[in-house]
Amino acid sequence: MFSSQEEADTRLVLHAIKLSRDHQRTIICRDDTDILVLLVYYWGKDALAQEVYMHAGHSGKCVTRERFIPVHHISTKLGKAVCKCLPATHALSGCDTTSALYKLGKRTAFSVLTKNVEALQKLETFQDVLTFLDTARRFVLLMHGKKTKTLSSLNELRFLLATTTDKPATALPPTEDAFEQHVLRA
Repeated sequence: MFSSQEEADTRLVLHAIKLSRDHQRTIICRDDTDILVLLVYYWGKDALAQEVYMHAGHSGKCVTRERFIPVHHISTKLGKAVCKCLPATHALSGCDTTSALYKLGKRTAFSVLTKNVEALQKLETFQDVLTFLDTARRFVLLMHGKKTKTLSSLNELRFLLATTTDKPATALPPTEDAFEQHVLRA
């Protein structure tokens, strides 16, 4: 099989998709969040086998207790809308290729996505950069809390936090220009 993919994670998922044509169950031996996100995404698009597990090593101190994460159960529980937006929210909130947002972790990102999936549906596509940028901005504003619902830019949020809290400059969200570069990297 020929592939132009250079990144190991995407190449592994590409092979899993190819194997899924001939097998009903696939097990991916890798403990990596980036791969889990890609597997959930592609299972939600019906591109993978009926049953997909990610072998995630051993749990706890007991080396005989192996962990298998049921990707198909996770994807089913999340629903197609969340699965489609998951790679973008993962990349925006920090992954192997992009930096994380200060003190905003994966739990916050996941919670914001699941609670606001209708408003964030345009995160599923990277084709239209301007539309994606607007939705990505809304996502980051929502990650900063309820006060941000009336704000329309990260610069406004920076000003609000700088004037109403005692947060250091490192704890403020990125500027609009810096965020646009972050989105382009994502």
